[in-house]
Amino acid sequence: MSLSTQSLYATALREVGGGVGSDTFNDSFINAVNCALDELSDEADLATRITHITAVGSKITSLNTFDWYILYAGVIYFLIRMGNRPSDPKTAMAVYQDSERRWENAKGNYSMRATNALNACSTDDVTKWGHLTDT
Repeated sequence: MSLSTQSLYATALREVGGGVGSDTFNDSFINAVNCALDELSDEADLATRITHITAVGSKITSLNTFDWYILYAGVIYFLIRMGNRPSDPKTAMAVYQDSERRWENAKGNYSMRATNALNACSTDDVTKWGHLTDT
């Protein structure tokens, strides 16, 4: 179980027009990933926070490859907030609002997955007045 950030980086670079990957964009990408990971940890109320990355080509061991689109939505949202957006104010606002909407949906999906994983055992789920983590 792990998710590599290398393809995420290449796709984000193309979407927000980060040029050929300057040091500034690389730093912004790492910060955007870490911001997204922090929000996912908070949104899902994880007891153990998702570990930050320190390089563009890192592997995130607590996420699966099917979580790619979730993290991608967060990375784009934070890159746009960090200034990687069109210079035209109207276009920039539309791009920001679209990224915010995609990120909110993705966080909801991640949170629901985390809740479903906790309720995976049919004898301990909330419909039977228990919860998998109750002891």
